Amino acid sequence: MAKYVCRSNRVGPFLEAAADHPERVLVALDFDGTLSDVVPDPTRAYIHPDAREALGRLIDRIGQVAIITGRPVDQVQELGCLDQRLLSKLIILGQYGAERLDANGRQVPEVPTAVRLAWGELQALVEAHPGVFLEDKHHAVAVHTRRATPGTLERIEAEVVAVAARHDLDIEPGREVLELRAHRISKGDTLLALLRELQLETITMVGDDLGDVPAFDVVASHRARGHHGLIVVSSSDERPELAERADVLCDGPAGVAQWLDQIAPD
Repeated sequence: MAKYVCRSNRVGPFLEAAADHPERVLVALDFDGTLSDVVPDPTRAYIHPDAREALGRLIDRIGQVAIITGRPVDQVQELGCLDQRLLSKLIILGQYGAERLDANGRQVPEVPTAVRLAWGELQALVEAHPGVFLEDKHHAVAVHTRRATPGTLERIEAEVVAVAARHDLDIEPGREVLELRAHRISKGDTLLALLRELQLETITMVGDDLGDVPAFDVVASHRARGHHGLIVVSSSDERPELAERADVLCDGPAGVAQWLDQIAPD
């Protein structure tokens, strides 16, 4: 049974271009909600087994596969169960592009002082609201409310925003989470830089949340210049508005895995 739905007339030409010139294809993917299911404990958000197998096949078929995520690269390596074969062909861009892991090694800047200070202030918030917990993302701190009572995110949002303002940190909203970031790099900035670096013509971005929208915009601009590009959304009840952008709508990570196998198949 198909776990994805094609929603535009761009899909056929994209697949034809990928089949004719797979070496010119870039597939960029988010991690949480796209390659892994969203779970209450983010430290247990391991890659969906079907998605890992699909990645293993895809890296041998096309020009480049990249993971662009808010997570640090070492977390992606662990949760993605990425062995040396996969790491030798993947580009992992963590913290929206502030960190990089590829065949040439790992590039990770130091944790900013502002993030450490914000972490200390947010501890009081955690103590005051049962179920709220913090996630250390090196260049960011994420305030999670998925384990808390419904409506907690709305109740604490103003306080979290105030902490971010005091330390000149950006706020990135997500599914029951507010992330305070020290840098102002978006996934769109990172995808555009990668396109310029690799000079690939046919691209797709696969994502599931608001942080992926700037990268979707890059795909839209790329195809406005006459190239093939697809926006692929891993659907969720929490972000139904993203489905309106989708050329391909997938039923979670299992659907993403099935879709990946359609790109430049054997």
